[in-house]
Amino acid sequence: MCLSNVYENSVEQKNLILSNVQRIDCKDGFVVLYDLFERETRVEGRLATIDLVGNTAVIVKMLRVIMIAPLLICLGFWLNRFP
Repeated sequence: MCLSNVYENSVEQKNLILSNVQRIDCKDGFVVLYDLFERETRVEGRLATIDLVGNTAVIVKMLRVIMIAPLLICLGFWLNRFP
């Protein structure tokens, strides 16, 4: 049986999200991890790498650029109101 450790951003102990991961699914912008006892952990992001020999996987969190767009539009309107 192959079990993996899953990390955030890089393979370092301080970045460990979950160990003994038996299954990884990707659904709706989340990486869903299942451990040996079928407990589910959901992490927002995407899979960056999976090392099958080293039994590791790395998840990178995605930036939310879409939230900044409305702010920039409001700022643009505000700046155009004052010459």
